[in-house]
Amino acid sequence: MLPAAFRRALSAMLLAGVLSAAAAPITATHFGGADYVSVIDVCGRLGLRYAGSVDGRLLTLRNAAHTGVLMAEHREMVLDGVRVQLGDLAVARGGHFYVSLTDYEHRLKPLFRPDLAEPLPRRPRIIVLDPGHGGVDPGAENKRFHAQEKTFTLDVALRLRPLLLAQGWKVAMTRVRDAPFSNDKARDLEMRAGFATQWGADVFLSIHFDAAPGDSTRGSEIFSFDPVGQRSSDAWGKRILEPPLTQPSPGNRFDDWNALLAHTLYRRLPSSLATYDHGEKLGNWSVLRNAPCPAVLVEPVFLSNEAEVQRLETPAFRQQIAETLAAGLKDYAALLDSLQPRPSPAPAPLPSAAAK
Repeated sequence: MLPAAFRRALSAMLLAGVLSAAAAPITATHFGGADYVSVIDVCGRLGLRYAGSVDGRLLTLRNAAHTGVLMAEHREMVLDGVRVQLGDLAVARGGHFYVSLTDYEHRLKPLFRPDLAEPLPRRPRIIVLDPGHGGVDPGAENKRFHAQEKTFTLDVALRLRPLLLAQGWKVAMTRVRDAPFSNDKARDLEMRAGFATQWGADVFLSIHFDAAPGDSTRGSEIFSFDPVGQRSSDAWGKRILEPPLTQPSPGNRFDDWNALLAHTLYRRLPSSLATYDHGEKLGNWSVLRNAPCPAVLVEPVFLSNEAEVQRLETPAFRQQIAETLAAGLKDYAALLDSLQPRPSPAPAPLPSAAAK
C-alpha cells in the first residue's frame, strides 16, 4: 500500500490533467536496471490527456482514438478494452508515474500515436500465413480428444486464405499439407521466415493453438517479438528462463509495427470468439526473430482446455477464427492507408494565350 502522503500528492497532480502535444525533449531516469521516462513527459510528447485514480494506483491515458489504463508496479496496460503486456513494470515514484523508455518507444508511442511510428511500411499487398507445426511435429496435443495442433492450424489457414484473396491481397502459405519445411525443428523455423523473405511479405501471421499443464487454462493471446533489452512475457511469468535481448534481430526492425499489427488483430479476438483475454504479449519466438516484415504469432484458444478443444473441433468455430483474423488484417491495412502521405494537389493550369 502506498503511503497516504504519496497517494494525495499523486492524485492532486494527476486528476483531470491535460497536456499540450508540444513538450520539451523527453529525459530518462534509471530505475532497477532500465531507463524510465515520466508519464507526464510521455503525455506531452503524444498529446494525451491523463487522470489518476484516487488511490494513485491507476493512471488513465486517452486521446480521440484510444483509452489505456496503466497500473503501478504492474507490467500490464488495458488498452481499448484488451490487455497489453509491457516489457517492464510501470512504477510510481515520488508522486509520478513512469514507464520504461523501451515501452514508451515501442508500445505506447505506436499504439497511441501510430502516425509517429517509423518507418512507415507500404500498405499490405502480400500476406504470408504460417500454419504452425506439421509432419513429424504435431505441436500441442490433446490425447483425450485425439486432437493435434498441426491439424487445426492448417485448417484455419486454409479457411483464412480465400477471405484474404477476396480482399485483394496475394497470399502465400508456408505449408498447404501435413508437412514441414524440415524435420529439424530449428531449421524448419528458419525456413518459414526465409519463405516470407522470398515472397516479399508485408505481413507474416503464424497461427498456433496453445496448451498448458492441466485443463483449466483457457483464452486467447497474441505475441510480437521482444524489443532489445526486454524479455518475453513467459519469462516474466517464470514459465521459461530467458535473459533480455541484448542485440537486435531482424524482427526488431519492425518493433513499432509488430505492436500495431498485434493490437489491430487481437482487439477483435476475445470479444468475437467469446474467449478469456490473455493479452498482447512479447515472445522471443524463432519464427518471429528473422521475419522480414511486421509479424505476429496468434493463439486463439487452448488446445489443452476441454471446452475450447470441443469448440475447435467444429468447422463453424474454425471459420469464425478465420473471419476474425481476416477482419483484423483489414483493420491493419486501413490503418496504414490512413497514415500514407497524401499526394500534393496538382498545380492550377496556366492561362492559355487566348485567354489573355
